[in-house]
Amino acid sequence: MAESTPRAMLSSRFVANRVMLTMIAAYLMPEPFDPYQQWLGIEPHEMPVDHYRLLGIQRFERDPAVIAAAADQRMSLVRTYQTGPRAPYTQKLLNELAAARVCLLNPGAKASYDQVLEAVFFTSTPPPLFAPVAVAPIQQPTVPSEEMVEEDDEVEEFVESSGSMVWAGIAGVVLVLLLATATALMYRQRVAERLAAEEDAWQQPKLVEAATGELTYEESKPVLIYQETNGSVNLDASFAQLHGPSIGLGISGNVNVIDAWESMDDWVSWTFKVVKVPPQGIFHVNVTYAARPEADGGSFVIAVGDQQKECEIRGTGAVVTDEYFIAVPNSGDHTLTVRAKSKPAQRLMTLKSVNLLFD
Repeated sequence: MAESTPRAMLSSRFVANRVMLTMIAAYLMPEPFDPYQQWLGIEPHEMPVDHYRLLGIQRFERDPAVIAAAADQRMSLVRTYQTGPRAPYTQKLLNELAAARVCLLNPGAKASYDQVLEAVFFTSTPPPLFAPVAVAPIQQPTVPSEEMVEEDDEVEEFVESSGSMVWAGIAGVVLVLLLATATALMYRQRVAERLAAEEDAWQQPKLVEAATGELTYEESKPVLIYQETNGSVNLDASFAQLHGPSIGLGISGNVNVIDAWESMDDWVSWTFKVVKVPPQGIFHVNVTYAARPEADGGSFVIAVGDQQKECEIRGTGAVVTDEYFIAVPNSGDHTLTVRAKSKPAQRLMTLKSVNLLFD
């Protein structure tokens, strides 16, 4: 029994160090947050998810009322997190929910989408996802009995030098802490870069007929948009209230846009809440849109209350972002409107967003 004590001490030290390092790594590198799973109950193995699963309804659902109600319920749920620590995840998810809503409420778009979905789910012999991999048998090492005898001497030497080993263990823990911290920072940076790339996915929209089909857009209901934690207010097309005879919500890639802006009576509005007023009461405004070359020189007016800013359209055929300033001197609920002032072509522009930045 006495001869086995050093071996037990060595084993216990290794086990204790391993447990401590595992706990440190788990603390510094938590599992990444999954908004689909945490908010919508969509498990990771279900990704990528189709429109029906995203809205939480039966696949190929035909009732427009059921589709609209499910989409509104999901979007309302996600909006409750817009002001919390998970706010960066909300915008992409809201865009996807709005895109699913528009697609499934458009009879033509829904028919095309269902046709593609049926081909995916009802293929008789789907190809295997992965080729079988041959696993080599594990070879059990054989240790000569002489080495096992010598191992007892090595264990005794380790116990005698336990003081130096403790300091070496502490140094190792510090090194692991530094590496784990650096890894966590790199992971968070990659997540931030991925979110930014997904947010800027709308690069070169196809300036053709909007993906609205024969769907008639009734005047939408206002949605209250809350100020972000950094002070900005993001007014995307998904949350716009549409007014007028021709204007509609279309899709360019995976991003919702305001399109079919053909009448001077068409206009859009957003209702938003300001909690923290910017310095001097002035917001920096970014307007992101695309316009055909023949629409160049047209204009529109952005207004918040009695504050107005006339903006000239650049008809480049590509996505542009123009910068302006507008005063919002008071906190509380406000409404921002965008109206056409001059329209040299049939269509004014394709509008993606109006963002108020907190400088």
